[in-house]
Amino acid sequence: MDLPGRDPAEFVLTFMGRPENLVSARLFAASVARHLGSGEEQVEDLKLAVSEACTNAIQTAASEPVAITIAPDGDAVAVRVGTVDPAPEFLGFKIIEALFGPITFHPGKGPSTVEFSFRPEPG
Repeated sequence: MDLPGRDPAEFVLTFMGRPENLVSARLFAASVARHLGSGEEQVEDLKLAVSEACTNAIQTAASEPVAITIAPDGDAVAVRVGTVDPAPEFLGFKIIEALFGPITFHPGKGPSTVEFSFRPEPG
């Protein structure tokens, strides 16, 4: 089913910002990465990166919803995690940068977004 105003190639998961929901975020990221052609090593790296970004969102969101968006962007894939107030000094962001390169912080009215990208690499 296509949602109005939503790119059909965009994958979105929204969940309540509680630690017990991290497993759903990791499974979502893994499923989308496999669908987009990533091999298992990259899938594991993405699960870690998404888990770290979501951990920051959960720590700053005080049980507010957290949204993960994964969408093709040319030959790369953009990963965005909505957060209330990203903490750039958060150690998890260093882990994401080590795995996938630079992170972009997009402040917003309401939720802000943490974004990174990768190129799917078959295993």
